[in-house]
Amino acid sequence: MARIRNKVNLLTLGVAAAGIAGTIAVTTDTFVADKRDYIVEFNSIAAPNVAASIGKHLDHLENQFRVMDSAIAHVQRDSDSGGIIKDVFGSLEGVGRLSIYDGSGIVASMGSVSGPERAEVPRELMAELWDAKRRVLTQVPTPAAPRGHALVLANRVRSRLYLAQLAPDAFSEYFDAARAISAMLVAEDGNVLYKSGVHGGDVEILPNELLAALMMREKQAMLVKEVSTPDEGRILVAASPVPGTEGVLVVVKAPAAEALAMALQVLRSSLPLALAISIISVVLGVLFTRRLVQPIEELREATSRIAKGHWAVALPARTDDEIGGLVRAFNRMGAELEARETELKETHAQLVRSERLAAVGTLSAGIAHEVKNPLNSILGFAQLAEREVQTGSSPDLKQYVQFILNETRRAGKIITELLTYARQKPPTLSSASLGELLRSAKEMLDPQARAAGGEVAVAPGADSVSALVDRDQLYQVLSNLVINGVHAMEKNPAGQPRVVTMSGAREGDWAVIRVRDTGTGIPPELLPRIFEPFFSTKRVGEGTGLGLAMCQQIADSHGGRIEVTSNPGDGTEFRVYLRPG
Repeated sequence: MARIRNKVNLLTLGVAAAGIAGTIAVTTDTFVADKRDYIVEFNSIAAPNVAASIGKHLDHLENQFRVMDSAIAHVQRDSDSGGIIKDVFGSLEGVGRLSIYDGSGIVASMGSVSGPERAEVPRELMAELWDAKRRVLTQVPTPAAPRGHALVLANRVRSRLYLAQLAPDAFSEYFDAARAISAMLVAEDGNVLYKSGVHGGDVEILPNELLAALMMREKQAMLVKEVSTPDEGRILVAASPVPGTEGVLVVVKAPAAEALAMALQVLRSSLPLALAISIISVVLGVLFTRRLVQPIEELREATSRIAKGHWAVALPARTDDEIGGLVRAFNRMGAELEARETELKETHAQLVRSERLAAVGTLSAGIAHEVKNPLNSILGFAQLAEREVQTGSSPDLKQYVQFILNETRRAGKIITELLTYARQKPPTLSSASLGELLRSAKEMLDPQARAAGGEVAVAPGADSVSALVDRDQLYQVLSNLVINGVHAMEKNPAGQPRVVTMSGAREGDWAVIRVRDTGTGIPPELLPRIFEPFFSTKRVGEGTGLGLAMCQQIADSHGGRIEVTSNPGDGTEFRVYLRPG
């Protein structure tokens, strides 16, 4: 029962674990897909929004530059001109320094950025910026560090070029909406102009794989892709061009594993709940097991009681389910078995009484048959003797008396054999060599066999075999079998051997004694009856029919058996099976 209980507990725990694992797997997969879609959707919204906000900021700066350019065109180069320019500059948002150029050179320069942080525009770049038809966002080196850079806006307004060095946090407010992920401004050559959370620093260039993925067709407002890069692995990226610029993109990206990381975080937070569910499942499984196994244990104990003969069982049927039905059926079976056993006992008692009556009848008939003949002879010879005595003539009186004595001895022998058969005592077993037993039996039986015209022989090979026997009872068996064999050979033709051969051997788990004669054999129709008490094939007065019945009884009491094989005209063989000693 403990194994069943353990199996049910393991099954319950396994089902609970499989259910939790399946639920977690499906939930995780759904959650990851949902978060992935969320990130893609967020990127696709954030990129164009940030790009539009930066575009509006640049539009505002261009409008301010136009106002400043108009002031410069209508005001002579004097102190008033410089004051107007400074006033307009003061209204510029996110500009650290502004330099104005015309065809002859620099017109004006103002702002708070100076010294090593001031951006220096290379001559070749100045030529490119002068020829640009649209505003340009680019990186300009600073003297602070060889790889340092500053973000510069170049805006051509009529005949003047306005170069505005933007403050490090010029676009920070637009990128705040995307602070949970990585957002940046990227030039068409792959240079990162601005990156959320990072102001200034070394020049950063996008990987070629990402740059190639961000190449946008003309007039395309947004691009959303999943890209694989050597450094970051697979990332979810969205890009949108900044309005009014040449090739400048707002790029918003997040690792594809970010969705899985979010899901894992949720799973970690849900582990206590999963553990609680597992514990509850185990407890419920134990309760379920107890509810299932307890009736089975009671059934097993009741079965053991029934096997010992205690039929009256009344198990409690606690439930109305299949187990309860089984318990009720078991109770009915016990009651029916008890009723049937009572009926069988009564029937058996009747059979025993009938068998006893039949046995008494058979015994009475056998005794009457066997004892009647010698009694009749005794009576007849006694009457003859009485007549001789009365007449005074007694020439045959001595002979009559001898006949009376012989018949009386024969009746006594019949009674002795009957008592021996009826009062057979339990054998006293001891180990003995079959060779020694057979030779002793030969010495005892050979004179009687020779007197009847037969001979007893012992085959070699029995000395190596021993058996558990009661010597006296085994001699009775051998005596009956040998004498029967000698009598069976009396009708053999002259010259045919009249030998009863005894042999012993080990056959499997048995020690076997074989007694074989060379007589005429037993007819097949009589073989099934030869071990019946009082059944005999001899002439009246030559046997009681108890010899073979007594042999079978002795063999059974030794824990063995006796078998016979006979073919008419080919002799008879008896086999006595004994337990090895």
